[in-house]
Amino acid sequence: MVEENHKNNLTIIGTRKRRRGRLIALSILGMFALNYPLLSLFNKPILMFDIPYLYFYLFSVWTLFILFVAWVLDGRISERDTRLVLEDFDDEDEE
Repeated sequence: MVEENHKNNLTIIGTRKRRRGRLIALSILGMFALNYPLLSLFNKPILMFDIPYLYFYLFSVWTLFILFVAWVLDGRISERDTRLVLEDFDDEDEE
């Protein structure tokens, strides 16, 4: 039982580290996508769906960023897994 809890702990910790890494990568990508050199490429007097090209780019990138963050965070750790981690920490304290 302790061996199984230890494996669950490692799985949960690994999932959290991967999620954190993905969120950091998304943040860096978002910073580059919304920074000056890239924005200047889209600052043209062109309309797309009757919206200026720059505004269309900004809202599209912003929407995609929110969707990707939601996708990364959607794989939540279940309450049962969290309870297993807490029980394992309690077991270690008792020994």
